[in-house]
Amino acid sequence: MSMRPRHAKDTPEINYWWVLVFAVTFTALCWVLYTPADGSASGILTALLNRVSELVPALNLTDSAGLDKIVHSSAFATVTAAALLTGWRRDIVIGLSVIHAGLSEIIQAYFIRGRTGQALDIVADVAGILIAWLIVALLVKKEETHE
Repeated sequence: MSMRPRHAKDTPEINYWWVLVFAVTFTALCWVLYTPADGSASGILTALLNRVSELVPALNLTDSAGLDKIVHSSAFATVTAAALLTGWRRDIVIGLSVIHAGLSEIIQAYFIRGRTGQALDIVADVAGILIAWLIVALLVKKEETHE
């Protein structure tokens, strides 16, 4: 039996564990996106990738041409998937995610020292958002058919 009030029957239930996952992943994403870079360091993510490459030279992470776009797609996919699994409205989650993708590049280009904004990063971000949307939709559909 649900503990929800009668007037809330048409609203989705919020999964607070996924809200927590979203909060953690969104905070990490913002930290990576909005950390200033200076001449000695090119950002936290680059420093982390450099360190991993030092530990495992065979990965050669810093020389991979598309690695930045994969990281962008994966990061936005992770945050978007967590947000979709919270129970929040899908159209709002997708819309805000796409807006954040564009704004993050503008903010990096004009307001964060040592950072640049790139249109292809927005494309990668939106691709990650759409991939998350598709995967979550398929998982939810699969779960509903097994009930």
